[in-house]
Amino acid sequence: MFNKINQLDLYINEAKENIEDVISFLEISDMVLTDEHISMLEECRVIIDKAQEITCSIIEELDTDSTDMNKSLKTAFKEAMPETDIEACRLNIQRIENALNITGNVLTSRYLDYLSDIQLSLNDLSAFVHDCFIKLHSESVKPSDIF
Repeated sequence: MFNKINQLDLYINEAKENIEDVISFLEISDMVLTDEHISMLEECRVIIDKAQEITCSIIEELDTDSTDMNKSLKTAFKEAMPETDIEACRLNIQRIENALNITGNVLTSRYLDYLSDIQLSLNDLSAFVHDCFIKLHSESVKPSDIF
């Protein structure tokens, strides 16, 4: 479980870096993307798809395993619903890619808002994953291990 959550964290951080680079570039380039930045967006979509696969895999594993540690994580996943943030990222990337298919490499400020929404969703996912790490660690250390 730890490895899957760690992989999810790596994907989220990679996507965050790409989105931050694209936003920074758009802010100084009069909303014109280079091929490199368009590739970063495409890479983000692939990363988000991988994050979705891992999230589904984690949820399936949590549904079949009833250890105390996994009960805590299962509750966290049900409450946070990370798949909703992932789907929001995917939808906003799709909107941007659709616009780029029409305009070439020029975006309007509305698409900067979509990028900001992606960034917020990724930040939420990152915070959620870090909470999962805390739960994993706290559940794996029992009071008898301390004394």
